[in-house]
Amino acid sequence: MSTILNYLKIAIKDQINYKNFNKYWTNLIKENKIKDKNLHFFIDKYINSESYKYTSKFWSTRNCKHLELLIKTGVENLDHEVSSDYFTWDNFYNSRIKNIIPHVENEKIFEKINIFKIHKNMDNFKSLQHNLLTSLLFKFMKKKDEYKYYQTLSQKKSFLLYNPIIEIDNINISQDLINSIIDIYEMEKIKKISGLNTSQNQVILEIGAGNGRMADAILSLFKNKKYIICDIPLASYFAFYRLNKSFINKKILCAFDISNENDLEKKINDNDIIFILPHQIRFLRKNLVDITLAFDCMHEMDKKTIEFYMKNINNFSKYFFMKVWEKTKVPYSLFNFLNVHNNSYFINKNWELIEKENSLFPSNFFNLSFKIK
Repeated sequence: MSTILNYLKIAIKDQINYKNFNKYWTNLIKENKIKDKNLHFFIDKYINSESYKYTSKFWSTRNCKHLELLIKTGVENLDHEVSSDYFTWDNFYNSRIKNIIPHVENEKIFEKINIFKIHKNMDNFKSLQHNLLTSLLFKFMKKKDEYKYYQTLSQKKSFLLYNPIIEIDNINISQDLINSIIDIYEMEKIKKISGLNTSQNQVILEIGAGNGRMADAILSLFKNKKYIICDIPLASYFAFYRLNKSFINKKILCAFDISNENDLEKKINDNDIIFILPHQIRFLRKNLVDITLAFDCMHEMDKKTIEFYMKNINNFSKYFFMKVWEKTKVPYSLFNFLNVHNNSYFINKNWELIEKENSLFPSNFFNLSFKIK
């Protein structure tokens, strides 16, 4: 009985704090606060599309927060308050770091590190935790980096965008950079099987790409890849801005206004990076996508949305990789519990499991990869 009461208390609190993004956006338009034409296009197309109904209350609330920050600071000055909702961590505990610690427990701390740096919009304790965790991840990543991914990606300023930064051995470091490299190593099995680590032409689709960190990393490291990002604003707007700065010679298109298979395939053929909304994955032809990726996003969706994705992935993709919490409850959604050990994620019974293992970081995440039959 006490457990049920606790869940009800959480549900009531969630409903009180929930914010409707459509209403919030409409009020901003009335007040004439939005000047950016790209932002107008991204959000107007999204709100008036089928994809809006696939958005969880969690992300509706987060989008209100992100839009408020964007108006205040501009896209170039967004910081920890946005990045912490994607994949930047400002705290740690044993279940989050337990798989990393054994790899670095005998290592010495870096000679030069501004470990006590206080970050904008972070208190002293959060700043210290962020810096210590970043240095821990950096030490692990450098030790593991047999393919020298860091050597290529560390030259890119795009990995410093939206992120708190600390200086280690005279180099500016962000978790965006480190975590992207660790994630690529965690994909090792499916990367080899699917051919991602070769130079062959491939189509990659990423669900919930956030600020575009993985797209940035993969397109920088592996050549001849065509990249489709399936996400909602404001994340897709941030990623669009980032990737345009990062890849000035690539053709990048937002295809939110496409409504049929032929037109979408033509746009995919004519461009290098294509942004689509969730409902548009229905227009992807059978087996068009070589590998579908989902990092830190499926566990933030309502179950009906997860089921929608899985049914469509079964049609258009050859391989699938996801990284999710082992167990979680989606905020603002009553009794929406997800668990990698049951059928919460609607995995098709005909898919061939390639790998299912605990993540290196965060240690309470799981990596799952499949060949789609």
